[in-house]
Amino acid sequence: MLEEIDPIHLISASRLDCVVKYDFFRSLMTGMDVQPSELRYRWHVAQRTGGREPADFHGRQSAKTVVDDYVVSARSLLESMRVRGFDKADAVPVGSDGLLLDGAHRVAAAAALGLPISIERHERPGYSWDFSWFKDKGANKANLGRLLHSWVRLKSDSSVFIFWGPVLHHWESMQAALLPEFEVVGGIDLAFGTSEAAAFQSLVLDCYALDTQDLFGMINYIGVKAERLTNSPMFIRIVVGRTTSPNVEPSLAARAVKERLRDMAHPSVDRALFMSCHASSSYWEALYLAEIFLNPVNIAHVRLRRSAKPRDQFITWCESTRKKVLDLGLTLADVCVVGSGPLEAVGLRNATDIDITLRSSLRRRLFDAEVTHVQKDLDVVTEGYHRTADRPWISDDHLIESPENHFTMLGLKFASLSLVCDRKRHSGRAKDLLDVELLGRFVDTRSLRALSD
Repeated sequence: MLEEIDPIHLISASRLDCVVKYDFFRSLMTGMDVQPSELRYRWHVAQRTGGREPADFHGRQSAKTVVDDYVVSARSLLESMRVRGFDKADAVPVGSDGLLLDGAHRVAAAAALGLPISIERHERPGYSWDFSWFKDKGANKANLGRLLHSWVRLKSDSSVFIFWGPVLHHWESMQAALLPEFEVVGGIDLAFGTSEAAAFQSLVLDCYALDTQDLFGMINYIGVKAERLTNSPMFIRIVVGRTTSPNVEPSLAARAVKERLRDMAHPSVDRALFMSCHASSSYWEALYLAEIFLNPVNIAHVRLRRSAKPRDQFITWCESTRKKVLDLGLTLADVCVVGSGPLEAVGLRNATDIDITLRSSLRRRLFDAEVTHVQKDLDVVTEGYHRTADRPWISDDHLIESPENHFTMLGLKFASLSLVCDRKRHSGRAKDLLDVELLGRFVDTRSLRALSD
């Protein structure tokens, strides 16, 4: 008997290969991050089959004999489903445990296109490719973080848990204690050395910066916690979980579990100091925590920071920018700081003001394509910030949407220094060339670019 289902429901923690395929299909549809998503797709195909696809569920032989065949077939499948929709005559077989027996590409493509699919259930278990499979196959930490980040962006019932260094010896038992309320999708660990104490403290401040309306108050309060955390190993574990009960709001479940985890860690750290763990209190916070902890481009920029917090003038500008963005009816996820702001965010030099760009659809509604002075020390720059002669142009939408092209500080997105360097080199003005020289002395922008290539 056939059932019609939203394909998102079939992308489970046991089928993370579907997330890799989904990312590839989405990149083909949007034109964003096609090269890095294709490389990750190629890697997982090579690890799974070596490029030679076995017969399908019905015993039909495949023509795919090398990885290139998979890429060509995936592109063809997406175009076919885009034009014709999902072929109900070719239902996806699903096992008794809810896992796919075949058809992962069709599920991922349908999810990317927003199409329902037909499934047929069978009395045998399906196949699993979970987080441990990716680790065992040698996926590096950057790509493991990307995998979990993509999961959170795809699954609205996700929660993100942060375990701090003072309870390092409790991490395993704390992660196990997420059950039964949460299924653990996966997790990664981050380490900061003593020379990175300021960067680590800055990252802790970012963790709590999303919803505050008083950046100075938050920095003063959380800054004490950040300093205390540097007295223990500056280690962090980030765990992504999915609520196991469809009738419980994930944020409520996460809050209850967080309190239980703090009780467990109490022998190691005074519960009142809140130095054991943190958990997302909403899906928007889960997205934000994934953005700052699981995005390797963000972590690379965090490690460049030379102080725990920016100068007061810059904090004031960030606070007023955040307020103005919200007053305009936008969200902080809709805009990105460009120009000299990213240079100050990592401590290279003081900015002169805040320049932002925003999503093209919102720009058309609120501004025109030229420079717009919004308020004192805040301008919207000309549309199309990125300029370069030696790699593909990146649109403002791509800059804002893709985690490969920006980093986050105090709740605001900032253009990656590799893109800032591109723009300033292309401009050729004396002051911009001095910034390029400064970047060249202190930052390996080629390494930052490589993270997104």
